[in-house]
Amino acid sequence: MTASESWDWQAGKKVLADLAQIRGSYSRVDELIPSPDGQKLAAAVRKGEGEATACVNGEEWPEPFELCWYLRYSPLGKLTALVRIDDEWTLAVDGVPWEERFEYAWDPVFSADGK
Repeated sequence: MTASESWDWQAGKKVLADLAQIRGSYSRVDELIPSPDGQKLAAAVRKGEGEATACVNGEEWPEPFELCWYLRYSPLGKLTALVRIDDEWTLAVDGVPWEERFEYAWDPVFSADGK
């Protein structure tokens, strides 16, 4: 089954997120990223000095990070972001950071099967 087979093709109006409310709730909003199926809208947001996270359809990830950027959806529809924790970088997948930490991390790439 291809990803587009699971999409909602029904005509109508669906509001994913109120951008004005999101922009008013955070000191900075970056990287608006729609999901491949069009059902989610994610953004990298700053809550304050040293507190960054991702916001999906207006809902924050549970854990704040020092930095959060380069949001991308995987082929399986999971939201990923490069995040900094204790001055080290890792990848967070749907808000859960990997245990591995790195001095530098950039440009995550996914295989066609999403791994």
